[in-house]
Amino acid sequence: MNRRLLGAILAGIVALTWAVPVLAAGEVLPHTGRVLMAFGGDLVVPAGEQADAVIVVSGHALVLGRVNTIVVIDGTATVTGTTIESLVVVRGSGTVTGTHVLGDIRTFDAQVAQEGVTLDGSVRGLESDFVALGWAFGIGALLIWIGIGLATLATGLLVAGLAGRQLRATAAIIRREPLRAVGGGLLGLFVPPILAVLLIATIVGIPLAISVLLFIWPAMAFVGYIVAAVWLGSWVLEITRGPAVEPERPYLATIIGLVLMFILAIVPLLTGVISFLGFGAVVVAAWRTVRGVSTPSLYRPTAAPMAG
Repeated sequence: MNRRLLGAILAGIVALTWAVPVLAAGEVLPHTGRVLMAFGGDLVVPAGEQADAVIVVSGHALVLGRVNTIVVIDGTATVTGTTIESLVVVRGSGTVTGTHVLGDIRTFDAQVAQEGVTLDGSVRGLESDFVALGWAFGIGALLIWIGIGLATLATGLLVAGLAGRQLRATAAIIRREPLRAVGGGLLGLFVPPILAVLLIATIVGIPLAISVLLFIWPAMAFVGYIVAAVWLGSWVLEITRGPAVEPERPYLATIIGLVLMFILAIVPLLTGVISFLGFGAVVVAAWRTVRGVSTPSLYRPTAAPMAG
């Protein structure tokens, strides 16, 4: 069943992407809206009949009538004494005899034998198209990745400007109390889902459960990511410049940390561990806020000059 579903999806992609209609002057086949498909079996288009598309996966297609597009995946095709617009064969084979092909014959890891064929287009491999499609998806994913990074950077700078002291105080937990950060991260991972289930069981607490799962929990995780970035940026600054007076609003540490996190995303496990520590620090800081306990900050104000 999974193989057939995969074949159907792949056939649709191939048919929609590469079965280009014939635009050149000359004979053009009509469109009737008729689509014939076979998965794991054979399919026959008798002489005198017409179909817009014939899609066969793991089977054999015998085409004697007119067809706009024929797609065969992991199967075989025999096209005899008719007119078609295009033929696509993926990981299979085909035989075309006494046929007028108005467009192209496209292949991928396949062979198509021809005899007495009038080919208006050409026989081309799909390999270059797959490579081009891969490049397009890759560039699109890269642009989206950069866009997310810029949006995260802007948000991080906003948080650093509005809550610089709190951000540094929370980042200090990772450095000074790493075990508490780990414990807070574990609690933050397991407690909210359990709490949500208990709230849902009360019926009345369903809206609150939805708020916890869809808003509060993700928001804490995102803030934890920024906290981890500030900790990482502060650590880098301390290594490169040595202990120094730190500004109240950690703009530079935020920029350096988020850029490093952006680069380290190439290794998801490493980024996940750092983010987990930031998330745990946020949980610890939130618990201390609820209890009214202050968290020491990394912020060290400039000392006032001595009189005299």
